[in-house]
Amino acid sequence: QNTGGGIFLKCIGISEITQVSAEQSSEECLDCSLSQENATPTEEEIQNQARKDSISKLLNFPSVLQITTRGETKLVEEYLIAQKRYPISRVADFGLWANEVYPPVPEAKTQKIGIGLIRPDIFRESGKNFTIIQVCDMYEHIINELEARGYEWELICNGASKDYTFGKELLRKMRKNDVPIFKASSAKTLSEKISTYQAVIAVRLYLAVVAASYQIPMIMLERQNSLLFRKYWFI
Repeated sequence: QNTGGGIFLKCIGISEITQVSAEQSSEECLDCSLSQENATPTEEEIQNQARKDSISKLLNFPSVLQITTRGETKLVEEYLIAQKRYPISRVADFGLWANEVYPPVPEAKTQKIGIGLIRPDIFRESGKNFTIIQVCDMYEHIINELEARGYEWELICNGASKDYTFGKELLRKMRKNDVPIFKASSAKTLSEKISTYQAVIAVRLYLAVVAASYQIPMIMLERQNSLLFRKYWFI
Protein backbone atom coordinates (compact mmCIF):
# COMPACT_ATOMS: atom_id res chain seq x y z
CA GLN A 1 0.00 0.00 0.00
CA ASN A 2 1.05 3.56 -0.79
CA THR A 3 1.34 5.49 2.47
CA GLY A 4 2.59 8.75 3.93
CA GLY A 5 5.81 9.33 5.86
CA GLY A 6 8.26 6.94 4.23
CA ILE A 7 9.28 5.58 7.60
CA PHE A 8 6.21 3.35 7.61
CA LEU A 9 7.32 1.62 4.44
CA LYS A 10 10.01 -0.13 6.51
CA CYS A 11 7.26 -2.09 8.21
CA ILE A 12 6.69 -4.09 5.03
CA GLY A 13 10.19 -3.96 3.61
CA ILE A 14 9.43 -1.78 0.60
CA SER A 15 11.98 0.89 1.50
CA GLU A 16 14.83 -1.61 1.26
CA ILE A 17 13.60 -2.91 -2.10
CA THR A 18 13.18 0.55 -3.60
CA GLN A 19 16.56 1.67 -2.24
CA VAL A 20 18.33 -1.18 -4.00
CA SER A 21 16.39 -0.54 -7.20
CA ALA A 22 17.14 3.17 -7.00
CA GLU A 23 20.86 2.51 -6.65
CA GLN A 24 20.81 0.16 -9.61
CA SER A 25 18.87 2.51 -11.85
CA SER A 26 20.43 5.88 -10.95
CA GLU A 27 23.10 5.61 -13.66
CA GLU A 28 20.52 4.57 -16.24
CA CYS A 29 18.36 7.55 -15.22
CA LEU A 30 21.29 9.88 -15.78
CA ASP A 31 21.85 8.61 -19.31
CA CYS A 32 18.12 8.83 -20.07
CA SER A 33 17.81 12.36 -18.73
CA LEU A 34 20.83 13.58 -20.67
CA SER A 35 19.55 12.19 -23.94
CA GLN A 36 16.01 13.49 -23.48
CA GLU A 37 16.67 16.91 -21.99
CA ASN A 38 20.10 17.60 -23.50
CA ALA A 39 21.14 19.11 -20.17
CA THR A 40 22.83 17.86 -17.03
CA PRO A 41 20.16 16.93 -14.44
CA THR A 42 20.57 17.87 -10.83
CA GLU A 43 21.27 15.23 -8.20
CA GLU A 44 17.75 15.68 -6.86
CA GLU A 45 16.23 15.11 -10.33
CA ILE A 46 18.28 11.95 -10.72
CA GLN A 47 17.13 10.67 -7.33
CA ASN A 48 13.48 11.50 -8.06
CA GLN A 49 13.60 9.69 -11.41
CA ALA A 50 15.38 6.73 -9.83
CA ARG A 51 12.69 6.53 -7.17
CA LYS A 52 9.93 6.59 -9.79
CA ASP A 53 11.66 3.87 -11.79
CA SER A 54 12.13 1.69 -8.71
CA ILE A 55 8.46 2.09 -7.71
CA SER A 56 7.34 1.19 -11.22
CA LYS A 57 9.59 -1.88 -11.19
CA LEU A 58 8.23 -2.94 -7.81
CA LEU A 59 4.56 -2.51 -8.75
CA ASN A 60 5.00 -4.45 -11.99
CA PHE A 61 6.35 -7.63 -10.40
CA PRO A 62 4.20 -10.61 -11.54
CA SER A 63 3.63 -11.53 -7.89
CA VAL A 64 1.74 -8.27 -7.28
CA LEU A 65 -1.96 -9.04 -7.77
CA GLN A 66 -3.49 -5.81 -6.47
CA ILE A 67 -2.38 -2.34 -5.38
CA THR A 68 -4.15 -0.20 -2.82
CA THR A 69 -3.55 3.49 -2.29
CA ARG A 70 -4.73 6.23 0.03
CA GLY A 71 -4.68 8.76 -2.83
CA GLU A 72 -5.41 9.21 -6.50
CA THR A 73 -5.70 5.89 -8.32
CA LYS A 74 -4.90 7.46 -11.70
CA LEU A 75 -1.44 8.37 -10.45
CA VAL A 76 -0.79 4.74 -9.57
CA GLU A 77 -1.97 3.62 -13.01
CA GLU A 78 0.83 5.66 -14.58
CA TYR A 79 3.34 3.25 -13.03
CA LEU A 80 1.67 0.12 -14.41
CA ILE A 81 2.66 -1.55 -17.65
CA ALA A 82 -0.32 -3.93 -17.54
CA GLN A 83 -3.42 -4.08 -15.39
CA LYS A 84 -3.37 -6.33 -12.33
CA ARG A 85 -5.74 -9.23 -11.66
CA TYR A 86 -7.70 -7.06 -9.23
CA PRO A 87 -8.39 -3.36 -9.80
CA ILE A 88 -6.59 -0.65 -7.87
CA SER A 89 -8.50 0.21 -4.70
CA ARG A 90 -8.48 3.37 -2.62
CA VAL A 91 -8.37 2.57 1.09
CA ALA A 92 -7.60 4.24 4.39
CA ASP A 93 -3.95 4.85 5.25
CA PHE A 94 -2.73 2.04 7.52
CA GLY A 95 -1.13 4.67 9.74
CA LEU A 96 -4.62 5.08 11.19
CA TRP A 97 -3.96 1.87 13.16
CA ALA A 98 -0.79 3.19 14.81
CA ASN A 99 -2.58 3.35 18.16
CA GLU A 100 -3.35 -0.37 17.96
CA VAL A 101 0.24 -1.32 17.17
CA TYR A 102 1.85 1.15 19.58
CA PRO A 103 -0.63 1.86 22.41
CA PRO A 104 -0.22 5.29 24.04
CA VAL A 105 1.33 5.56 27.50
CA PRO A 106 -0.96 7.84 29.60
CA GLU A 107 1.83 8.97 31.95
CA ALA A 108 3.92 10.12 28.96
CA LYS A 109 1.28 12.64 27.86
CA THR A 110 2.49 16.26 27.68
CA GLN A 111 0.95 19.67 27.03
CA LYS A 112 3.17 20.26 24.00
CA ILE A 113 2.04 21.10 20.49
CA GLY A 114 3.89 19.03 17.90
CA ILE A 115 4.95 20.97 14.79
CA GLY A 116 5.86 18.87 11.77
CA LEU A 117 8.97 19.82 9.82
CA ILE A 118 9.20 19.93 6.06
CA ARG A 119 11.97 21.46 3.96
CA PRO A 120 11.09 24.33 1.59
CA ASP A 121 11.82 22.52 -1.69
CA ILE A 122 8.97 20.06 -1.01
CA PHE A 123 6.53 22.95 -1.38
CA ARG A 124 8.00 23.70 -4.80
CA GLU A 125 7.61 20.06 -5.84
CA SER A 126 3.92 20.40 -4.94
CA GLY A 127 3.51 23.48 -7.11
CA LYS A 128 3.77 26.03 -4.27
CA ASN A 129 6.57 28.42 -5.16
CA PHE A 130 7.48 29.46 -1.63
CA THR A 131 10.97 30.76 -0.96
CA ILE A 132 13.12 29.52 1.91
CA ILE A 133 12.53 32.83 3.68
CA GLN A 134 8.75 32.49 3.32
CA VAL A 135 8.74 28.96 4.78
CA CYS A 136 11.00 30.06 7.66
CA ASP A 137 8.70 33.01 8.31
CA MET A 138 5.69 30.69 8.36
CA TYR A 139 7.24 28.46 11.01
CA GLU A 140 8.48 31.44 13.01
CA HIS A 141 5.00 32.99 12.99
CA ILE A 142 3.42 29.72 14.17
CA ILE A 143 5.96 29.33 16.99
CA ASN A 144 5.68 32.95 18.09
CA GLU A 145 1.88 32.71 18.13
CA LEU A 146 1.97 29.55 20.24
CA GLU A 147 4.41 31.11 22.70
CA ALA A 148 2.30 34.27 22.94
CA ARG A 149 -0.67 32.10 23.92
CA GLY A 150 1.36 30.20 26.51
CA TYR A 151 1.71 26.89 24.67
CA GLU A 152 4.77 24.64 24.75
CA TRP A 153 5.86 23.33 21.36
CA GLU A 154 8.25 20.86 19.77
CA LEU A 155 9.51 20.41 16.22
CA ILE A 156 9.15 16.83 15.00
CA CYS A 157 10.87 15.12 12.08
CA ASN A 158 10.02 11.69 10.66
CA GLY A 159 13.71 10.91 10.20
CA ALA A 160 14.35 12.67 6.88
CA SER A 161 17.83 14.19 7.19
CA LYS A 162 17.04 17.18 4.95
CA ASP A 163 13.96 18.08 6.99
CA TYR A 164 16.04 17.82 10.17
CA THR A 165 18.77 20.03 8.72
CA PHE A 166 16.19 22.63 7.76
CA GLY A 167 14.82 22.53 11.30
CA LYS A 168 18.26 23.20 12.75
CA GLU A 169 18.73 26.16 10.40
CA LEU A 170 15.29 27.48 11.35
CA LEU A 171 16.11 27.37 15.05
CA ARG A 172 19.47 29.01 14.41
CA LYS A 173 17.72 31.82 12.55
CA MET A 174 15.33 32.22 15.49
CA ARG A 175 18.26 32.15 17.94
CA LYS A 176 16.89 29.03 19.58
CA ASN A 177 19.91 26.81 18.92
CA ASP A 178 19.55 25.04 22.25
CA VAL A 179 16.00 23.83 21.47
CA PRO A 180 16.07 20.10 20.55
CA ILE A 181 14.26 18.61 17.56
CA PHE A 182 12.66 15.19 17.84
CA LYS A 183 14.02 13.03 15.02
CA ALA A 184 12.31 9.65 14.75
CA SER A 185 14.45 6.54 14.36
CA SER A 186 11.57 4.12 13.72
CA ALA A 187 7.81 3.92 13.24
CA LYS A 188 7.56 2.98 16.92
CA THR A 189 9.42 6.02 18.27
CA LEU A 190 7.58 8.31 15.86
CA SER A 191 4.13 7.02 16.81
CA GLU A 192 4.84 7.01 20.52
CA LYS A 193 6.12 10.60 20.39
CA ILE A 194 3.07 11.83 18.46
CA SER A 195 0.80 10.16 21.00
CA THR A 196 2.24 12.40 23.76
CA TYR A 197 1.18 15.70 22.17
CA GLN A 198 -1.79 17.82 23.15
CA ALA A 199 -2.29 18.74 19.48
CA VAL A 200 -0.28 18.80 16.24
CA ILE A 201 0.30 21.14 13.32
CA ALA A 202 1.06 18.97 10.30
CA VAL A 203 2.44 19.56 6.83
CA ARG A 204 3.49 16.04 5.94
CA LEU A 205 0.57 13.62 5.90
CA TYR A 206 2.15 11.06 8.24
CA LEU A 207 1.82 13.40 11.21
CA ALA A 208 -1.87 14.07 10.55
CA VAL A 209 -2.66 10.38 9.98
CA VAL A 210 -0.93 9.13 13.13
CA ALA A 211 -2.41 11.97 15.20
CA ALA A 212 -5.86 10.95 13.95
CA SER A 213 -5.24 7.38 15.10
CA TYR A 214 -4.62 8.67 18.64
CA GLN A 215 -7.59 11.07 18.40
CA ILE A 216 -5.28 14.06 18.83
CA PRO A 217 -6.56 17.42 17.46
CA MET A 218 -4.69 18.57 14.36
CA ILE A 219 -4.31 21.39 11.91
CA MET A 220 -3.09 20.47 8.44
CA LEU A 221 -1.30 22.95 6.22
CA GLU A 222 -2.36 21.70 2.80
CA ARG A 223 0.39 21.45 0.21
CA GLN A 224 -0.68 18.58 -2.06
CA ASN A 225 -3.77 16.91 -3.48
CA SER A 226 -3.42 13.84 -1.25
CA LEU A 227 -4.78 15.89 1.62
CA LEU A 228 -8.03 16.27 -0.27
CA PHE A 229 -8.76 12.65 0.59
CA ARG A 230 -8.71 13.28 4.34
CA LYS A 231 -12.52 13.48 4.30
CA TYR A 232 -12.68 9.75 3.58
CA TRP A 233 -10.93 8.68 6.76
CA PHE A 234 -10.68 11.62 9.18
CA ILE A 235 -13.59 11.92 11.57
